[in-house]
Amino acid sequence: MSINGGDNTLVDISAGSGVIVDNYTDPLSPVVTNVSWDTITGVSLTYLTANTGSYLFIESDGVTIRQIPNTSPPSEADFRDYLFLGLIGHASNLFINNVFNAPTQLVSPVNQHVDLTSAIGPFSISGNRLSTIPDSLELEKSAGRSFFYGGNFHTDPKTPSQINTGILSGSTLIYAKGDKILGPSGTTVDTDNYDPNGLGVITSIPGNNYTTHRIWHSPKNNLLIFQYGQYVYANQATARDEIDNETYVVPQGLDFAAYLIAVLIVKGAEPDLNEALIVPQGKFSGTGGGGGGSVDTLQTAYNNSTSPEIITDTTRNAVDFRIGTGTDSDDLVTFQQTDGTINAWVNGLGDSSFNSVLSNTFSGGTFYGDGSNLSGISSTDFYVTGGTYNNGNLTLDRQNGSVNISGFFTGFTLDAPNGSPQNVTNGQSILFNTSSGLTASIEGTRSVVYRLDINNTPSEPSPTTGDKLLLYDATSGEHRNIDWNQLPGAGGGEVNTASNVGVGYGIFKQKTGVDLEFRSLSAGTNVTITTGDTIVISSTGGGSSRIKSSVTTTGSTPTELEKIDTLTDNATNIIEVFVKAYESGAAEYGVWKRTLTVTKVSGTVTIREENADVDKTSSGLNANSVSFSVNGGDIDLDVTGINATTIDWESAYEIIL
Repeated sequence: MSINGGDNTLVDISAGSGVIVDNYTDPLSPVVTNVSWDTITGVSLTYLTANTGSYLFIESDGVTIRQIPNTSPPSEADFRDYLFLGLIGHASNLFINNVFNAPTQLVSPVNQHVDLTSAIGPFSISGNRLSTIPDSLELEKSAGRSFFYGGNFHTDPKTPSQINTGILSGSTLIYAKGDKILGPSGTTVDTDNYDPNGLGVITSIPGNNYTTHRIWHSPKNNLLIFQYGQYVYANQATARDEIDNETYVVPQGLDFAAYLIAVLIVKGAEPDLNEALIVPQGKFSGTGGGGGGSVDTLQTAYNNSTSPEIITDTTRNAVDFRIGTGTDSDDLVTFQQTDGTINAWVNGLGDSSFNSVLSNTFSGGTFYGDGSNLSGISSTDFYVTGGTYNNGNLTLDRQNGSVNISGFFTGFTLDAPNGSPQNVTNGQSILFNTSSGLTASIEGTRSVVYRLDINNTPSEPSPTTGDKLLLYDATSGEHRNIDWNQLPGAGGGEVNTASNVGVGYGIFKQKTGVDLEFRSLSAGTNVTITTGDTIVISSTGGGSSRIKSSVTTTGSTPTELEKIDTLTDNATNIIEVFVKAYESGAAEYGVWKRTLTVTKVSGTVTIREENADVDKTSSGLNANSVSFSVNGGDIDLDVTGINATTIDWESAYEIIL
């Protein structure tokens, strides 16, 4: 396919031939249709102005050109029923911009399959996970299944490319560096050296730096290949983050027979791999011989796990978390809700924070506080319902609906940090919730203090005679009560009113009993009212939507008077433009009116039509004194004056449709 030489809106198709095979209607009797065609010129595109691309096919008659817009790509059936030629690009919607020839060719299909599998290289299908053997420099690989094109042909021609391999534990490692494969070299990983930039010069890892060794797996012989790291880093975290950015050199032939199974991050001169970090690699990460490729994540491991996700064993015991930031008080584990808000945490010191802890019993000799006030509660086993402890204060809710909790203090004392009993002292309290909003506490030297929290008391929507209010008498310094009906204006509200200020219509009408009554606001024609904390009154219509501008010229150089930059994209815009010009004394004057038809498609503006509705000018000005031009996604309105003549110009435009 090519763009027609005389018309860039048309397509030419050179002569050719192809084959359409129907082997799905009757698999036992496939129908083969040979299609040929002569040169076809001047094919018009159905979707030139409506879409940005068209797929072209030739039907079995060798004449009909099937066109499919890029907004509705062809289906698999289209590729089987017709001969695909390629894609025509016409992003401008005015003419053809690009031609992409991509026919479905029938040339050595088996070799093309080999090309694809060779480019991908061998990879792990399942299993083949790498781990370290505790207290050693040896590695272990789990059993797994791998793909290696033709690698299993001589063993099982029925599955010529899939190889099952067993566990490798402490097995012999094949050593490799950037320039070549070195061969077998014992069972342990070399933590002392690395291969700077993959140049093949084995060098000691400087200082306490880390490096990123590569571990490869050759499924054909079930071998692990240890390739020296080629870069060093100041810490393990940086090494982990930079894996994908490394320009890693792979010795010739290694990625043909093996795939990258993991990156092993080790610290120089470590005696074992206990602190090493294994970063598993994605299925195709070793094909390019470059960086770390697509790295597995904990989320990937979780998605592929069964329940329970982690099962501990007697060798590794518990799952360990260790602070690596350098500050033990930093959060080690956080718990987040759906939007990412952290609701609980545990830090490296073992401190934690939770919104609530639900349990029937708390067992133990001591509850530890912040160490400055309450450091423990002496008890072997105790039971509390609805109790809380916060910053040195113990709060116990009442259990049975009564105000008192009888017998609660039997054998109950507070322990000082050295274990000797002590009384409640200043800054410490034992708090009892007795009723809604009312609390009683023992504070200081065991004095009982009652507090009323008005925010936690029930509301009374309709007070009646006999209801009391609690007041503080500033004169006597005492709390007193007053009957509700003794308040000023009791039963009818306070003796007050409201009024309107300023000029115009007031919204206050009257007071009826305790109710202040206000007039309502109603929206009239072309008016909308939006309520909330603020009442917004908006109006539409009644004013001109024309956009105005002005400029003064003293010469005959075209000057921008207005930039029409309010065009609607992907639409046709009809614009009315008015221009007037005036020289002091009216020796030169002019009035112009233009109607423009403009399209704007994906930011590209085209003036389709310009109608001169009015041209009324003096001798020095004429119809060409006003001109329009496309400037990016806008239209410039330019005016041309008269040499040595001061002319004032004004314009107004409006997009009317």
